[in-house]
Amino acid sequence: MNGRRLSPVLRLQLLGLLMLIGLATLGLRLWWVQVARGTDWTARIRGSSEATVRIPSIRGEIRDRNGLSLVQNRASYEVDFYLPEMVKGYRQRYGQPPLTEYRGTVSGMPKDLKEPDIVKIVNDGIVPRLDDLDLVRDYNAGQLQKHYRTNTEVPYSYIKDIDFPTMAKFSEHDVGLPGVDIAIKPVRSYVYGLIRIWCVGGASAGLRWPSG
Repeated sequence: MNGRRLSPVLRLQLLGLLMLIGLATLGLRLWWVQVARGTDWTARIRGSSEATVRIPSIRGEIRDRNGLSLVQNRASYEVDFYLPEMVKGYRQRYGQPPLTEYRGTVSGMPKDLKEPDIVKIVNDGIVPRLDDLDLVRDYNAGQLQKHYRTNTEVPYSYIKDIDFPTMAKFSEHDVGLPGVDIAIKPVRSYVYGLIRIWCVGGASAGLRWPSG
């Protein structure tokens, strides 16, 4: 029995061999991920995007003292344009984006300034793809450019309160456009109408309305 046991030296050698095999396997795996497939991971990182936007807060439901719902929130589906992402996508695909000049003020002094021509970027890079899917809608070019200048981080609502067929088209087809997305926003819904709500609310509160 004692002759079959491994000597301490042989045990240490076997343990060292197993550790070397483990380190070699780990090193080979790291080389495969970081070197052999490094270009794939770099492409994934470049393809990802991050946008900073302002999300409107949801207002609470309004009820009378008897629990009758007077004002509610309903979900509204909109097609939003994230304009900084569009400019970034245009720059990555075509290079320097087109610029437009406008009269602004710097330190209280009027000055001619330049900014990306977001209208041309939308018309050249976004509208053709939406036209292929029959999703093009008219929009105010002046409002779009002003929105980009004054509310850059706020998404621009391209189509408001879209119907189900339009939403289905966006969901079924990958538009493949940077900065184009569907957003769900809460909209105030007056159960009894904007004017009748005061009558219903007043009656529920026990108020008397003058007659005649």
